[in-house]
Amino acid sequence: YMPVNGWFLEAVVGRKIKGFTLYTGLTFTRVQSDKGTWQRSAQKLPDQISMDFVIISAEALFDWEVRLHQRFAFHFGAGIGFGGLVGSISAVGCTKVNNTICLPNENAPTKDKAAEGFPIYPVLHLVAGTKINIIEKLALTIDFDFRNAFGIGFGLFYTL
Repeated sequence: YMPVNGWFLEAVVGRKIKGFTLYTGLTFTRVQSDKGTWQRSAQKLPDQISMDFVIISAEALFDWEVRLHQRFAFHFGAGIGFGGLVGSISAVGCTKVNNTICLPNENAPTKDKAAEGFPIYPVLHLVAGTKINIIEKLALTIDFDFRNAFGIGFGLFYTL
């Protein structure tokens, strides 16, 4: 078990197109974690991982809504984009595991997993939630989403 803390800030512009809304935007995501154990497979010893990075991404999302009332709707969407990671994902191999606690190998070097990969990667965004119209073009959303990781959030959207 490894708790990961994070938050994101998103600037989005939307445009209605034939029953859908096309949202385009930029997202700034901050991710941090304490040291935790990451088990890749049962055949390998786990790594002790700590994360401290920022992801900056650009995305486009098609959103469809089921209006239940003039001011309330459910909405569902899917989109793609690309993002870049800046920061570190530090990993040290474990010598053995005592229950769920990784005992780091003090002779092994610390690897930066973020530096080993390609700095630009694809973003898959799936969302389902509620949309509450505050005024005609301003809406509050409460969402359950997947953006390369699961999350829960809320947002304010202004539609052109």
